Amino acid sequence: PLEPALVVPEVTDPKMWFNEVMPYFDKDRTGIGFLSQYNSCVLRNTEMVKEGEISSYSDLLKPQWKDKVVMIDPSIPGSGNAFFATLSFGVWSVEEASKWFRQMLKEQNVTLTRDSRLQLEWVARGKYPVGLGVNTDPLINFVAQGAPVAQQKVKEGGFVTTSIGGAGLLNKPPHPNAAMVFMNWLLSREGQIAFTSGFGGPSARKDVKVEGAYAILT
Repeated sequence: PLEPALVVPEVTDPKMWFNEVMPYFDKDRTGIGFLSQYNSCVLRNTEMVKEGEISSYSDLLKPQWKDKVVMIDPSIPGSGNAFFATLSFGVWSVEEASKWFRQMLKEQNVTLTRDSRLQLEWVARGKYPVGLGVNTDPLINFVAQGAPVAQQKVKEGGFVTTSIGGAGLLNKPPHPNAAMVFMNWLLSREGQIAFTSGFGGPSARKDVKVEGAYAILT
């Protein structure tokens, strides 16, 4: 269990975290998610698609988007699969989501790819003005370099993920005290500023500012 190892007050105070709850993964509190980034699953080329032009996932079934959408393959683990899960369990039912995906593939002729960076490059260059099931990790770099891409929020919402921001302790660490010290530092304000500055994703701590390119993930 991770909880007994956390002893620094600024770490264990729930008020320091979003929703004022320590973001543990499980009931046994063996792991914690210290990042909290939003993914709308829809990416647009800002020079080709106006803000609000797509306000719902259903809008993508309109004739104007035929042959203009590239999606991460939802049949493998990753952001495309998470997109399907979001529509199946958070927005619609599995049946409704499956019907939507079939329509997108057959009627809208959506292009599938398993390369998330290539998807972003295609949208940034305008080969496809819209991307679905976007991996937000490489997206941050594209935005930081000035690429004309942005997440498009829709009325159905998206999902919040910890991305790579998950941590736990080995049950028999070679240096238990060092592991404990490091974990408390990592989850402190100082540690989170250092981590998020290097990685680019927003922290789940309320006292760590969101700024720069990764503000798109809030």
